[in-house]
Amino acid sequence: LQHVARRLRRRWRTQLGCDLGVSAGLAVGPVAAGLVGDGRAPEIALVGGPIREARRIQRLARPDEILVAASLVEAVGDGIAELEPLPPLRADDGSGPRSVYRLSPGKG
Repeated sequence: LQHVARRLRRRWRTQLGCDLGVSAGLAVGPVAAGLVGDGRAPEIALVGGPIREARRIQRLARPDEILVAASLVEAVGDGIAELEPLPPLRADDGSGPRSVYRLSPGKG
């Protein structure tokens, strides 16, 4: 994702003169999903703690950066990618600080 976003950003900057930064926040856990809307244009709505957590850390991410919640690292292990620990974030639900990691962009 980071590699593709960087290439697309360079191309659009060169060809169109605009800059587009893509960032992401990743978390894992139980969520609820459902269709909402009037039937002509239904949309999928997702709610739950992991959605809020991913949105919160995504807002901290710089362009072309992916931040990862501790919940995801605990679920898949930290050996799957190179991760840089960041200062903990305060949780909105009062449960205390949560660990956050920056995913290494790798080569490309």
